[in-house]
Amino acid sequence: MGGGEKIDIFKKATIKLSGIFDLNELYVHLHNWLVQDYRYDVQETKYEEKQRTVGKQFLISWKATREIDEYSQFILLIDWDLRNMKDVVVERGGEKAKLQQGKLKMIITAQIETDYDGRWKSAHSSNS
Repeated sequence: MGGGEKIDIFKKATIKLSGIFDLNELYVHLHNWLVQDYRYDVQETKYEEKQRTVGKQFLISWKATREIDEYSQFILLIDWDLRNMKDVVVERGGEKAKLQQGKLKMIITAQIETDYDGRWKSAHSSNS
């Protein structure tokens, strides 16, 4: 829907991580943090997985929205770019665990969208 003005709070803030991490835990934790702690509605708008000679590549995009009031909403655009991803086995707490090794770049844009469902524009137009 949409149709209102989008005002950038910040554009393309970048987080980079290179090393060993639990991709599934990161994915689930960030999703739950947005949905449960901050009441965002999260849509996965893109998910691509490609096998490369140096490991897997994942391109993931999320659009998270949260109503501020009936006129405006917050929007978070989160793009995950994971490269050279390989499964590795490490010891965690005395037990073996399968984690991932690779490079993560997360790009985040935050916006406020006014009249996000077009309600005010159409109300104004009908009164003119």
